[in-house]
Amino acid sequence: MQTHRIYIFKVKLKFAKSIWRRIAILEDQTLKDLHHAIFRAFDRHDEHLYAFYKTKNANSKSRSRLQDVPKYTDARAVDGFDPNIHDAAEIPISSLKLTEKSTLEYLFDFGDEWWHILELESISERKTDVGKYPATIEKKGKSPEQYPD
Repeated sequence: MQTHRIYIFKVKLKFAKSIWRRIAILEDQTLKDLHHAIFRAFDRHDEHLYAFYKTKNANSKSRSRLQDVPKYTDARAVDGFDPNIHDAAEIPISSLKLTEKSTLEYLFDFGDEWWHILELESISERKTDVGKYPATIEKKGKSPEQYPD
């Protein structure tokens, strides 16, 4: 076992905040790893494009909050022309320079738009088995159907 910094995120559905998951991830794992953990934690079954955003007000509904902020997304959505769009597979969690209470927004499925708010609850250092992360460590509320009627 090695010593690692572990980031604990509370991941809430933006428009149903009573449904949330607590996810632990290691500092050197990527936003793509975090995407896969969220995908599993919310019992999704059909992959879609996704993106993480470092917005200033994650609770805002205004689309203007997404202007001129970094977007970390699936490699298929990176066009190479916009300097604010990055491949999530190349972004380790630690490189975001987040502090406790920092938030990110996460969009799953650009068509159905499943918006989430991620709040960094804690960062701790401990010896751990790398193979156990990322991990869902707590759940509240039933996962909504990915494709409701």
